[in-house]
Amino acid sequence: MNTLISTTETRNSQHIRDIIEFYDEATSDYSYWSKNLNMHYGFLRKFSDFFHRERMLENMNLEVFKRLNPQTNGKFLDAGCGTGATSRALVSSYNSVEVTALNIVKSHILRGKELNRTTMGNERITMVHGDYQHIPFAEETFNGIFFMESLCHATNKFQVLKECSRTLKSGGKIVIADCFLRNPNRKMSAVTRWAYSEFRRCWSVPHLAEINHFQSLLTEAGFQNITTENLRWQVAPSVFHSPFIVLQFLINRFLKGQKNQTQTRKNLKAVLLSIIIGLSFRNFSYYMVSAEKK
Repeated sequence: MNTLISTTETRNSQHIRDIIEFYDEATSDYSYWSKNLNMHYGFLRKFSDFFHRERMLENMNLEVFKRLNPQTNGKFLDAGCGTGATSRALVSSYNSVEVTALNIVKSHILRGKELNRTTMGNERITMVHGDYQHIPFAEETFNGIFFMESLCHATNKFQVLKECSRTLKSGGKIVIADCFLRNPNRKMSAVTRWAYSEFRRCWSVPHLAEINHFQSLLTEAGFQNITTENLRWQVAPSVFHSPFIVLQFLINRFLKGQKNQTQTRKNLKAVLLSIIIGLSFRNFSYYMVSAEKK
């Protein structure tokens, strides 16, 4: 048993090191994707949004906030916050909320603090270096917790949900926007299986949660009023931008005589592979999952 625990801890530690190494090197690449460093996909509200990627990205932030239903003086946790783009959007949209932005990547925390200086309401954002699998706060601290395409990195997703339940106040909301498996028993094509394997390797994703099983985990962790919304068609337009951004990025680097480092190459590959995964409607989809602590 001790050997098993030791092996699991070693794998988790290596996984965390992989995540940190990836984002330390590849985060600057995301500036091509979003001027505000929104490190996620977007939400199409109306057709004209299709031509404005940043607007779609900000729309996704707003969709998360709608489901969080921020209250006056509420405290929220941005779990796996990147450089804090969604946290900055939250304090800009709601005048009295406080946000703790938690991330295991120290360079993200430092970069986020720099970016926060130019944000109205930045005094209501606290950037914290830490692991959302072991949230470093007391019980019933937050009114809401959200994961913007960050829960996929967790090796033990049930452990994360238990931590969220512990640190949420009664009636507090959890909102997750991410890609999920639709049915693990549904056979994948050889191409899809390869794309999924490489996608996980490149973006340091141990596995995507299966949507029905994930709902069961939420219930077991102490959540109720669980809602799952399939956002495939709202998210797809922003995914469509991906190959053009990759091409723009490569041309720009070539003209500047810059070589792509290992993590950048992995990032570019994963972006393109996500298109293959996105086209595998039977196996994958993008969901917004929300629930309330009992």
